Amino acid sequence: MASCSPDIKLTYFDMTGIAETIRLAFYIADVSFVDERIAFADWPKLKPSTPFGGLPIMVMDGKTYAQSRPLLRYAGKRTGIHPDDPLAALEIEMIVDGLYDIFVAMGTVRQDKDPQSKVQRQMEFKEKIFPHMMSSIDDLVGKTNPNYCIGESLTIADLMLYNVLDFFQKGVVDFMPKDCTKPYANSSKIHDHVVKHGKVAQWRQKHS
Repeated sequence: MASCSPDIKLTYFDMTGIAETIRLAFYIADVSFVDERIAFADWPKLKPSTPFGGLPIMVMDGKTYAQSRPLLRYAGKRTGIHPDDPLAALEIEMIVDGLYDIFVAMGTVRQDKDPQSKVQRQMEFKEKIFPHMMSSIDDLVGKTNPNYCIGESLTIADLMLYNVLDFFQKGVVDFMPKDCTKPYANSSKIHDHVVKHGKVAQWRQKHS
């Protein structure tokens, strides 16, 4: 059922990245929101007005909220895909934060301005950091049901896992091969299951 209040505007760059999971959570549940996507060239002008100097930000009823993981937890609670039970939520957030750490580590490498150290850091990420992080995630997910990270139904962890794997599979990270996620069978199965979700398929078609 569509939700009509409060009015929501989610602002991020015109790409997938860390805001995509929030977008998907709202879209799957038919929660109406403004999907504002800004160009990188416009970011310096907007940055000083953001709470922590970063994106995404979300405006509801005139108030601005920030930090991607709290925004995702809110979206999950709002849409019923993040549980109220503290222990169940802890398990899910452990997966979400582990996946978020992959984004952070990758972003740190991409932002390195020194050509020599950047090459070294790219190699370290490719050969050590990414395999270690993804192996840890892969060992934790799909224990109860192979189609979901935790439990028997879709959660924000599944959307986050889908988003991270899709990011690499699309070749957005130029120093990583598109098949770098293939060795992680449990995670790949969950990714493929999320792709088949009707609303996710619609979203992918709209934003391909």
